[in-house]
Amino acid sequence: MDSIITNIELLTKPCKIVESLEEGRAIGERLLKYLGEDDEGIGLAANQIGINARVCAVVVKEPLILINPIIQSLYDEIITVESCLSFPGQSVRTKRFKYVSIATDNIGSGVFGPCNGNEELDLLESICVQHEIGHLDGKTMFDFEYKLKPRMVTNKFKRNDLVVISNGEEIRKLKWKKAQALVENESWNIISTI
Repeated sequence: MDSIITNIELLTKPCKIVESLEEGRAIGERLLKYLGEDDEGIGLAANQIGINARVCAVVVKEPLILINPIIQSLYDEIITVESCLSFPGQSVRTKRFKYVSIATDNIGSGVFGPCNGNEELDLLESICVQHEIGHLDGKTMFDFEYKLKPRMVTNKFKRNDLVVISNGEEIRKLKWKKAQALVENESWNIISTI
């Protein structure tokens, strides 16, 4: 079994276009073989196993090989949680899209996203396609991380006022005196007062 690249510096270089469909299919078959032997993965890009080629594989509903894929359009933004074979044990909240339109050399153009079928699997497949094409563009899930936009804080709170704050993953109820530093650091937002 091929080794998964975990060095982020190696994963942030865009991949080269594959010159022939035959070469692309051979790389795609290798990716599918890896995914067939792995219990966790549903998608894999060539650069994740050390191949500088614009090929990825997705196995959500059925095995797909995408040769020289490019994203043509994205629509209907969503926030989701992703993980990656290159970053075991890590996950991140990302901003993705329900629908992605792509073009490839081997299957032509297509749209992935929820339709009149199994909408949960359709959405997962769409996100996986975006994730893997991101790898081919030299981007990781961390480049798509969703962060709450900080709100402007006014001095309307008194020292002992209770506020509820969140960093997107955790919610805390604190007195304004303690919450103020977290909010001004821009990593926490006020979501309500008590």
